[in-house]
Amino acid sequence: MQLDQYEIVRALDFERLGGSEGERKALDILISYIEKTGLPVSIHPFQIHGFDTGEASLVVDGRSWTLHPYGLETEVEIEGELCYLENADALEYNFGAYRGKIVLSFTTSRRVTDLLIGSGVAAYIGISPPHKEALNLSHRQKTFEVGEAVPSATVGYADATELIPLAGRIARIAIRQRVETRIGHNIIVTAGAAERDETLTYLVGHYDSVARSHGSIDNAAGTANLVKACYHFAEHPPERELKIIFFSAEELGLLGSYAYVRDHDEEVGRRGRLVVNVDLSGDPIGQNRFTVLGTKQLLGYVAGVARENGLMFQESLGIYSSDCMPFAVHELPSVNILRSGGRGIHHVHTAGDRARNVTPEGLEDSYRAAEAVLDRVLAGEIYPVRKEIDPSLRERIEKYLWQSLREKPELRWIESYKR
Repeated sequence: MQLDQYEIVRALDFERLGGSEGERKALDILISYIEKTGLPVSIHPFQIHGFDTGEASLVVDGRSWTLHPYGLETEVEIEGELCYLENADALEYNFGAYRGKIVLSFTTSRRVTDLLIGSGVAAYIGISPPHKEALNLSHRQKTFEVGEAVPSATVGYADATELIPLAGRIARIAIRQRVETRIGHNIIVTAGAAERDETLTYLVGHYDSVARSHGSIDNAAGTANLVKACYHFAEHPPERELKIIFFSAEELGLLGSYAYVRDHDEEVGRRGRLVVNVDLSGDPIGQNRFTVLGTKQLLGYVAGVARENGLMFQESLGIYSSDCMPFAVHELPSVNILRSGGRGIHHVHTAGDRARNVTPEGLEDSYRAAEAVLDRVLAGEIYPVRKEIDPSLRERIEKYLWQSLREKPELRWIESYKR
């Protein structure tokens, strides 16, 4: 079976917010391709707080600027003094000094949510990087649920240069956005069978996008690579079981992968051994990267497999903010395959992330690396990957999950690693 990956990227060239009509349209498109392989496919639904792409404006001295409200903002109007902080870390060091103000900021070394909670800030406006459209971001589900979210939006860099001189003036923000309970949908495809042993390997990626973005680099391109993997493993069924999972609502806080691990806890904990995550692909010129959330041995293994297949990847050991993270509570290592540094990646999370920035050639290295690693792992006489994560990463995992979930994570690491 032949598959044109770029055809899939073009077919998914529209907004695909988790739980939205766009997500359901994408699901139907992907199912139509996957069903041609004959592989078993199922849908895993999960509940989320979803939203429609909203709108927001800022008015100062009779002039108006367009803002992009965070996801999970509702209808609100706010008035306060406009205050410019180049570095939002000042909210922590001068705690309470900006109470009641509308803060405009460009940088921070911390998560903005953590800085804003309890600060008394009336609203927050984040300045997007230059030479691109304004970023599109979202509040976390838990922050929304408990009412801790400070009204927030983003603004374009050029507009920010006009706003900064107006600091000290009274500003008014108006936000309009529909928020409601919705259902997201993961797509689960099973290839191979547990003949050699009962180990379970996961190939994953997310097919949703942020608001106002078509998410072509992030991650329609990675999604197209997963579809191609379905075709490959349908024609070459492995003797170990492989689950190929298309997650939704990754951009809203890894909601699809958290839901999958929660609802398949016994499976992941007992049989799971490795996660291969394809996130960010398709850039015509870029840098291929492996970020391995695992051990130095696994890092060397995948780097060697890539070079055997004529692929040069930059390798690093570390955490990666994507669908691999929920699996880490069971100490499942992950290989995160990405392509960055080019024209396309510059527009990620903006309206500029379109199919026109993807090329067929930009898709190939990510796909070939995923296929090569999985072919080797699934065919080994002895499964070559140990269920282990380097001790240097465990505290970073715990901190990441705490911030992501806004609650203490339930870690299931083996006894010697418990603190």
